[in-house]
Amino acid sequence: MVINNEKGAYMYYDDGDNNENNENGKTHVLYLYLKLTKSELKRALPLSYVDPGEDSQNSKNYFNAIFVNGRDYLGQTTLKEVITNIKDKNMVNILTNDYEKVSLKLPNLTQEYFNNQVHFSQEQLEINE
Repeated sequence: MVINNEKGAYMYYDDGDNNENNENGKTHVLYLYLKLTKSELKRALPLSYVDPGEDSQNSKNYFNAIFVNGRDYLGQTTLKEVITNIKDKNMVNILTNDYEKVSLKLPNLTQEYFNNQVHFSQEQLEINE
């Protein structure tokens, strides 16, 4: 699996309890990650910031955000954890794949919802498309 080491946007299904978005109990989840400097991380996570350290492989120098059911969950993580999350949740990259390919993995996904998620992700990650 090849991922962008700086930033990315992925989607997956969450099959947790209490999901009302789909009849099969699954809901779409958007996962964003972005490599930041220490000062950027401090600004983004003023209450939960942890000094990322100097060990490049285990450094928690990535900001991540999970958007599900109108809520957002923000945190600090490592690139290794980003990759593990992407693999474990069978996520699909929405910045490098078109709607047709993404909808094969997320069959209840509409074109409009997909386009909105891509646009939102590009804005948040400051990607000019």
